[in-house]
This record gives sequence, C-alpha cells and structure tokens, in this order.
Amino acid sequence: RFTAQVRSAEPRSGLPTGSVSFRRDGREIASVPLQNGNASWASRTLAPGHSDFLAEFVPRPNFFASASPPRTAQITGELDLRN
Repeated sequence: RFTAQVRSAEPRSGLPTGSVSFRRDGREIASVPLQNGNASWASRTLAPGHSDFLAEFVPRPNFFASASPPRTAQITGELDLRN
C-alpha cells in the first residue's frame, strides 16, 4: 500500500486540494485525489525488481507542488493483497 499525507506549511490556509501521483522509477503508476489531505493506493500488479518510489503532490490553485524524496525498495515477488 502506498500512502501520502499532504499538509500546508501555513495551517491557516486550510487543507491542500489536488492529487498525488505515485511514481516508480520516474513513471506514474497511479494518480489519486486527496481526501482530507490524504491519498492511498494499493497494487496487485507491481513487477518484481529494484526501484525508486516517490509521491508527488499535484495541487489545485493556491498551493505549490511538492514531492517526497525517493525511497528505494526491492519488490521480490507477487504479493497477494486479498487477505
């Protein structure tokens, strides 16, 4: 499961609106709208391999784009998320 939490640097400006682009090795693997500043996504189809993952905030007006630092992960095989 991929999760991202987006907060404004200035709390008085309210919760950010927009979406989060989850990326694997620079390519978008999902775009998820923010709900109360949070975005979450799960996949059953990630191919095995060593990759860099990051989350990129794609804002609506009045907020600035930002991205997480990349996190490296090794996907070692198929993962059954049904349970």
